[in-house]
Formats: sequence, C-alpha cells, structure tokens
Amino acid sequence: MTRNRDGRRRPVGRILALAAAAVLALTACASGERSEFGVQPAEVREDLVRTDVQIGTELAPGLIATARVDLGGVHLVAGDAVIGLAEADESSALTMAAVSSGAEPRWQVETSPSCTAFAVSAADGEAIAVFMDARPATDDSGRITETVATAFRVSDGERLWGPVPVPGPLLADAGLVFYAQPDAPIADVSGTTVMLDPATGRQRFSAGDGIEIIGEYDGIGVIRRDGALEAVELAGEEPLWAESGLERPEGVSESAAFEPASMREAGEHGYLVGAWVDGEDRRPAVYALDSGLLLASPEGQLRGEAAADGEALYLETRSGDEDRIAAVDSEGVRWEAPVADGATLASAGDGRVHLRLGGLGIVLDATDGAELARGDFRVPEHVFPDGAALITTAGELWLAEPDD
Repeated sequence: MTRNRDGRRRPVGRILALAAAAVLALTACASGERSEFGVQPAEVREDLVRTDVQIGTELAPGLIATARVDLGGVHLVAGDAVIGLAEADESSALTMAAVSSGAEPRWQVETSPSCTAFAVSAADGEAIAVFMDARPATDDSGRITETVATAFRVSDGERLWGPVPVPGPLLADAGLVFYAQPDAPIADVSGTTVMLDPATGRQRFSAGDGIEIIGEYDGIGVIRRDGALEAVELAGEEPLWAESGLERPEGVSESAAFEPASMREAGEHGYLVGAWVDGEDRRPAVYALDSGLLLASPEGQLRGEAAADGEALYLETRSGDEDRIAAVDSEGVRWEAPVADGATLASAGDGRVHLRLGGLGIVLDATDGAELARGDFRVPEHVFPDGAALITTAGELWLAEPDD
C-alpha cells in the first residue's frame, strides 16, 4: 500500500479498464464561462472516427486497422466502448464522447473545461461513465463553487443520476471515490472522502469514525472498518465478507494482514488481488470479490499490473530470479509461465495475452502461456469482448479487428 499526501492508505496498481472503475485526471472543477451548469448532451461528431486512412494495415499480429478514433490522449474503456476527450475549448466547454468497439460514434456530453476527471464503473450489469462538473455552491461554506458528479449509461448516453455534490476530485484508481482538496475554491460536503453507489449516486460511505475507504469496483465497495477489511455491495447494507473470514493461503501466519492491490473482472467473476503481509514476508492471494473465497495463491511475489479477458485473470509475478505470468480463474491457477525479464502485461482477449518488453511486443497463448510472437509491433492496450482491439500508435488512437 502507498499513502496519499494526507496520510490515507490507498491500493497500489489498481487496474484500469480496472474496467475496473477507472479514473483519469485529478483536478478540482471551476465553472468556466458557460451559460448553464451541469453535464449537457451534445451533438455527436461523426468525424470522431476516420476510416479513410491506413485501413487494412496490420498493427499487431492478427489485428488489422479498422478506424482511427479522434479522442486525444485522455480515454478509458467501459463495456464495449472507449470514452475520451473529443474537444476542448478552454473558455467555454470540454466535450467527452463514446465510440463503440465497432467504430460507431455513440454520444457526446459537454462539461466545464477544467473538469477533466471522469471514471467508469457498472450498475445493474451495465457500464456507466461518471463525469465531474461545477455549479454555484449551495451551502454556507463560503466557497465559490461546488463539485458535482453525473452518471451516464455507456450503451446509449442516457443520464442515470446526478448531478450530486461530492467533496472534490476523484481519488486515483479507486472507482467512485471523491476527496476534498484543502484550500480549493469548491464547497465541501459531509466527510473529506466519500464513496458513491454507482447505481444511484447515493453517498454510501464517508471516511472517518473508524471507516477507511479503499475503493469501489462495479458496485462493490472495499473498506476498512475499525482496521479490518470488508467488502460491501453498495446497493445493499450487509457486508459480503470480512477479513476475519478470509481463508489464508497455507503457511500464512495469524499475525499477517491482507493488503489489497487491485480489483478486476474476468468473464462473470470479480477478483480481489493482494498479499498477506507479515513484516518482510508478502504472500500473494486472489479472492472472489463477491464472496471472499480464496481462489489462488500464485508462487513468488506480485510485481505489477494485471489484465483480464472473458476466461481468466493474468498476473505479473516474480519467483526466484524469474519473471512470470500467472493465469487465474474461478477454479484456481490455470497456468504459470516464465517470460522475459521486464515484460509487463498490456491486455488480454481473443485467446491471446499481450505484453510489452521495452519497445517490443510479445504475444502469449491464453490457454497455456506459450509464446506466439515477439517483435517490433504495436501492443493493444485493451481487447474488447468481440475481439476488437484498442491500440495507440504515434499518439493516435486506433481500433483494430482480428484478421480471420
């Protein structure tokens, strides 16, 4: 675990796309010069997608370019779409847009030009995007404006809830968790750090009185209550599990404490990845996020990020003097395979696991970890359920499809 500048602990390496519940850009919001407040629907720009340049080019082994997507360098993946910055006018508005994995522009919204933070999560089984905005303060705090959050359904851009007041910007890599910035010109609400229920926007937890907020992932909140870890379905009231009930891997002492590192979905299952820590000893463990069931304890140490597809969760580990990739599913460890030292996970999907090694790309077979390709090619940053891939090259964002 690391600590924020105010001393709060936060998870390390929590995964994005960590669909699940990712966060980009951390700033407070100012209202700008718009005539109306709140995140507003906007006309969809058809030129967000270009299909007249380099189409048919092989960007990575087995992946053919289908479209260039004009979403700048700020984007996140949610469900079957990529969401990002479509246009920025520093004096009036910032435009965010969603484009499907099939290269179809879906919807656009406008928000304050300073509200560059947004997150993705899920509610009732559907992906959502949550954007921040500012409005005149509604309390007597003496602050000029207050920060608010509004949620939209990714599939069609329908507003689901909001705007609701939040203390300030999104906490990095923690889902729908917002915290107050000291001395910022925004209005505070109850608590300095809060967690929202993605289904309703309701403030579900506020830090303090024994509550420490760890993170939210697709409607499940992970907190510490009086120092003990627990998971809660945010739409309900009762904990899903508590740390005291977690099965420990063989050999882990009773004095060890579990430190979560990441939360991720693979297929129909959510996973909590972390380590049991006792002094210098760190033992990796993977649990079912919704039940707390121990699924696996890979060999060695966790060394970085993770990736997932519809079948398994893939973890970077190091055992002895060897870097490895471990594949874990709801039944346990599927396989572990050595990889080149320094190789890092980028994405997984369509039967392949993609890694980066310096300026090179590596492709593994997702069924057994065998190396399929290595060379000077682009590496997908995300693979959608339909096999389409998202690839950044030379500062441009591309969609590619399998070469069947």
